[in-house]
Amino acid sequence: MNGLQDQGIPPLSGGIGLRLLVALIKAEASRPFGERDLESRLPPLSQTLAEDTALARLCEALGLGAFERNVLLLCAGAELEPDFLTVCAQACGLAESRYPSFGLAFALFGDGIVHAQAMTPSAPLRRWGLIEIHPRPDLPLTAQPIRLSEPVLHFLLGAQGDTPAELDPELAGTFALSAAAALVPSQQEQADRICSAWEGGAVPVQLLGDPQSVRAIAASACSRLGLRAFGLSAERLLERDPEDLARRLGREARLRGATWLLEAGYRPEPPAQARLRELLERLG
Repeated sequence: MNGLQDQGIPPLSGGIGLRLLVALIKAEASRPFGERDLESRLPPLSQTLAEDTALARLCEALGLGAFERNVLLLCAGAELEPDFLTVCAQACGLAESRYPSFGLAFALFGDGIVHAQAMTPSAPLRRWGLIEIHPRPDLPLTAQPIRLSEPVLHFLLGAQGDTPAELDPELAGTFALSAAAALVPSQQEQADRICSAWEGGAVPVQLLGDPQSVRAIAASACSRLGLRAFGLSAERLLERDPEDLARRLGREARLRGATWLLEAGYRPEPPAQARLRELLERLG
């Protein structure tokens, strides 16, 4: 028991907990600099959140630390709280800075030297496309406006969809795979091999055959392993930038406990082969 739970208040879940954390950050940011004590207030409150909240799942699945979690909350505040942008400007001491930024996050949540790594492209916030930086050539990186990615905002508020495209329009064309009632012996053998190959973690697996058979095999293996399964056609592979697509597919896989079937056709043309190869390399 800790925080609000010591007062008999049960763990908070879903959008209610998210909004309460955002409101706390807004209140602390409104205080004069010398009176802020966010570190002592935010951890106890965040511990009252149920472990299965979207925020907790996202932080665990994508490897976010406390500072990066707080950056997400700061950006969520700009989307959810009235007058939050005014508070951002007040906290910065600059009337024109009516937006979240890494500089504001450093001022509120910790030393910029200690947490500078969080700004890099390889760190979780940018690697998984959780935030978007809106470049302004007249400003340093720490003062650039940052915004929560729309699919991530929907996820944090508890929105669900049958396919990733329902939360992320950039993944239009994806589809969910449904396990068949039964597989023929040859299909079952391939599904067994996938399950064995993934005992130590998911690795790329190549399946050959007609699309319906391949989908049935993939769906069956994923169902047995407790994974959701989604597919993406070869046409969509060719339309998208591999780096951006890999970021979105990887993020959705981790957040949803899912795997992807990337359909390249029976005999893909060289451009499709090259695009698929690059995508797999980026997915790691």
